[in-house]
Amino acid sequence: MDSKLMEEWLWSNLARLKPQEMTE
Repeated sequence: MDSKLMEEWLWSNLARLKPQEMTE
C-alpha cells in the first residue's frame, strides 16, 4: 500500500476519533 495513502487514512481516522484536537 502507498505510504502516502496510509498516512492520509491515519489522519482521517485521527480526525474522526479526536475532532477536538485536530483543529490545527
